[in-house]
Amino acid sequence: MKPYPALALPLALVAGAAVLSCAARLAAQDSSAVFSDVIDVRVINVEVVVTDKSGELITGLSRDDFEVFEDGEPVELVNFYAIDESTADLGQGAVTGQGSVTGQAAAPPGLPTGATQGLNLVVFIDNVHIQPQNRKLLFDKLRRRLQESDITGSRIMLAAMNNRAEVMQPFTDDLDQIFAALDVLQKQNSINALVEGDRRMFMSRLARASTYSYRCLSNRPPTAQTPTDPIFDSAIREAQSLAITLRHIAEQRYQVSRSAVSALQAFSDTLGGLPGRKAVLYLSDGIPIRPGDSASEAWIAKFDQWYQQNENAIRNCSRFPEAIGDLQRALTGSSSSNFDLHSEITLLTQKASDNRVAFYPVSNGGRGSSFVSAANPGSSDGTSSIMMRNAMIADRMSRDASLLQMADDTGGQAFTGNANIGELFDRARRDSNNFYSLGYAPPERESDNKFHKIKIKVRRKGVKVRHVSGYQDKSWRDRLGDMTIAAALYDLEANPLGIQLQAGEITRQGSRFKVPVMVQIPFREIALLDDGEKAEAKLSLLVLVRNDRGGFSQPRRFDLPISIPSTQVAQARGQTAAYPLELEMKKGDERVAIGVRDHIGQTSSCLKLDFDTGSSEPPKKGKKAKKKKRSKETA
Repeated sequence: MKPYPALALPLALVAGAAVLSCAARLAAQDSSAVFSDVIDVRVINVEVVVTDKSGELITGLSRDDFEVFEDGEPVELVNFYAIDESTADLGQGAVTGQGSVTGQAAAPPGLPTGATQGLNLVVFIDNVHIQPQNRKLLFDKLRRRLQESDITGSRIMLAAMNNRAEVMQPFTDDLDQIFAALDVLQKQNSINALVEGDRRMFMSRLARASTYSYRCLSNRPPTAQTPTDPIFDSAIREAQSLAITLRHIAEQRYQVSRSAVSALQAFSDTLGGLPGRKAVLYLSDGIPIRPGDSASEAWIAKFDQWYQQNENAIRNCSRFPEAIGDLQRALTGSSSSNFDLHSEITLLTQKASDNRVAFYPVSNGGRGSSFVSAANPGSSDGTSSIMMRNAMIADRMSRDASLLQMADDTGGQAFTGNANIGELFDRARRDSNNFYSLGYAPPERESDNKFHKIKIKVRRKGVKVRHVSGYQDKSWRDRLGDMTIAAALYDLEANPLGIQLQAGEITRQGSRFKVPVMVQIPFREIALLDDGEKAEAKLSLLVLVRNDRGGFSQPRRFDLPISIPSTQVAQARGQTAAYPLELEMKKGDERVAIGVRDHIGQTSSCLKLDFDTGSSEPPKKGKKAKKKKRSKETA
């Protein structure tokens, strides 16, 4: 489809536009020829929470108290707001210093969209990495905290990680719905036991393994006639078997954890276009950053000294000299060093930072252990007990490291080894209503889709600063797409342009459905450039369709230029620009989300419409249909 020409709208009309036809699988449209001169003037808004060392909020700071750096280079602030809940209801915020916002008042110019809107809180339960002995405790504490809390101004979603990230309860402020979803989720089995089963067996075998030594006086490999010690040979075989199993365990844990991180990142991406503040209360015992390290360290602690003392005997006085290669790989850590999740977790936090999603992880990992303990008969001696405790500590530190990074890089907070859900819940809500909004214009460059790091310093001693680690330099097309997907998924719409959607009567044509939709945009909200002869606006419209299985069509974009004589601008301000769409949808398509971008005003809106295209079957065709009809007539 060719780009639309500029529309000259007579004042007698509400607005005029050609009909746009969109298939359910919408093809992307290149309209760069029309809007090649659109300049996306961006202001990067960073929300900063400042506390003292004890975690108490520090208020009363001014613009001059902050230094902002992008990719290590200082940048100049173009706007500054201090948001304080002291004079507003929870979830709505207040702005002091450079402006004043209380209650439902509109945010001052330059304040990031959503700064005065309610908190979107996601309670995310990681069934992959939460240990069974900790699961019930976390559920009980979460339920109790929700019962005690006033969630006015907040919307809560319940999600869980099983084989993939799933939304158990969409955003709501109805506690009864949340508790019902919690009841269903709590009855499900945690898959942590399945994931960790092989590892527990490995650790139990390791604790019981023999470190029997043999004094070898020969410097020649044994022959069939050379006597060997069967007990020593058995110890070698067990050490070798454990060394081989070690790599399998490391790879298995790595793949499971890597899949969980990828799913968590994909889920975080869907939150990017939501209006308002976004926080994830992440209930998990942590994702091991180096999944094989603790088991590897336990193996080394068990067999390192034994191997050094018996290397010659293994080579010259045993039936299994070939075991040396496997034993040496395990001793150098090469069995687990290739399984490292640092880059995956960093990508997760970068994506979350770009989407302005703050993580608030809470774990109770210090309360229990998945290892054989000193009290377990599997620990045959004091050395094994110490080895197991050290391995447990190493694994817990690896898990905690992931939770701390998730919080630090996204501006949240983490409680590790401390299931104080109530305190962390309150801090997430407090942070959403008490922060400083710092806006700066990034260096001039083409959108490179790269991640740019942000560092903020406060010119005071003894303070802690929390904020996102950076942002991805996306185009306006990607940002509008994020908003449109969020509206289609979560029913949370952002509409500063005041657009309205009106659906017409659905008609069927074979197996397809024709769905007319009218998009109405008030002229009073559209930014116009007036050169004295004509006033022009530049709008873009994005359409996508969601089906009943949660899948999406390819988005389709239309550029909608508007041109009005300057003498008619005042009258046009009281009218509406209307754009009719005719969508072609398939059975099962149930929701249409439409985003509108005002390029001159740098403002975007997004709304959704629900449809029922699956209430009746389309007529069957072909031989089978005719055969069925004849059978019916015969009956």
